[in-house]
Amino acid sequence: MRIVQILYLILPLLVAGAVHAPVIKKNLLRGLARPLDFGRSFRGTRVFGDNKTWRGVLLMSTVAVGVVLGQSLLYPYEPFRSLSIVDYSETSWIALGLALGLSYSLSELPNSFCKRRLGIPPGGVSRRRATAQYVVDQADSAIGGTLALAVFIGLGWDLALVFALGFLLHVAMDQLFFLFAVKRREAFANPSLEGRTTC
Repeated sequence: MRIVQILYLILPLLVAGAVHAPVIKKNLLRGLARPLDFGRSFRGTRVFGDNKTWRGVLLMSTVAVGVVLGQSLLYPYEPFRSLSIVDYSETSWIALGLALGLSYSLSELPNSFCKRRLGIPPGGVSRRRATAQYVVDQADSAIGGTLALAVFIGLGWDLALVFALGFLLHVAMDQLFFLFAVKRREAFANPSLEGRTTC
């Protein structure tokens, strides 16, 4: 039952990710697909790259807020009340939705920044550290979402379960995105830069 409750808690991120996927694949909302780094560089390479856009941040946040609003409206009724770890009657749905959407999106930026410094292009794969890179790629947003939820549910085993389920579901969704060609990994790191050990 606790796992079901955790899944209901992170449902806004699951729905937002599911909505984001076809938007990327079909290149919808093109006007918002502008780089978060405004095309700027740091020490000769892009800060984040073209894949981190305002579209992703705004879409993830908007959908997450919308789902949390729905959960808040359904909270007085069963079985939704029993499924809820958060007391939605005492919690701002805007604050919770924004915290989830923004933390999920923005927590990927440090990873992107480091990969650009290490010569790994957007969507690219490290030749030497592919497994480690994949784990970090899937964990960054899960960590962000977990830290955001700590404000609302406190520290404890529930938070550990949030991270574990979030990480596993992120991996599962990532594999589905590759299966349906929503995402592709076709670029490799620049061998002349990949030898760096720091970003």
